[in-house]
Amino acid sequence: MKNKITIILCLISLIMFSQENKLFDQFHELKENKIKVYLDVAYKVMHKQCAKYYMICDINNKLEYNDSVQIYDLNDRITVEGVFKESKLNGNYTSYFTNGQISDSGIYNNGLRVGLWNYYYNNGQLKKVIDFGEGLYHPKLISFYKMNGDQKVIDGNGEVEDLISNSISSSRLIKYNGNIKNGELDGVWKIIDGGNLTAKEILDNVQFVEGISYSLMIGNQKYNDNPSSTIYGLNHL
Repeated sequence: MKNKITIILCLISLIMFSQENKLFDQFHELKENKIKVYLDVAYKVMHKQCAKYYMICDINNKLEYNDSVQIYDLNDRITVEGVFKESKLNGNYTSYFTNGQISDSGIYNNGLRVGLWNYYYNNGQLKKVIDFGEGLYHPKLISFYKMNGDQKVIDGNGEVEDLISNSISSSRLIKYNGNIKNGELDGVWKIIDGGNLTAKEILDNVQFVEGISYSLMIGNQKYNDNPSSTIYGLNHL
């Protein structure tokens, strides 16, 4: 078995050498058929010297992730654990805040989120529940809570006001708020950055009508597709 793992590591190194600008030093053999892979902030394979995370996983002879996978930050704090089959998430999935509290949890089926997913604040309070159904791309927001536990969306109806980071690597927060009807966005949604209204999006009977972006540099601009507001948070950040 050790020879098999060694061959796989050699194949990975060769592939990374030719396709990933010689990124071959991020794969390290561990015991029990596991390897250690270094990752960047977006969980992409990265040199150890530039990595933000590392992953412990099994890789088969087709270079596919399989079975249980754990991702840790460089302080050895777990950030993600899930189950893979042929490099696609299949089964239970949980991600964590740096304080160890659960960030979100649910089930994947062939790479798609399915059923009910729970999302939390970093104090452990439940934040929202989203129903992904059978993995189709029309999830519905079932409930939403403020950090103090006050429920603002009940059975898919209510109002959301939330803060979200403006990018995967930034701690700056943007506020967005609007109404939820039958689990989907409805009415007027506002996006506020640094106390300034930066966009307003209008939906009629949960259908997107138009958006308006506000900028001192380029002026106000209307758009009729690709809305930023979603039940997950904000797109295009």
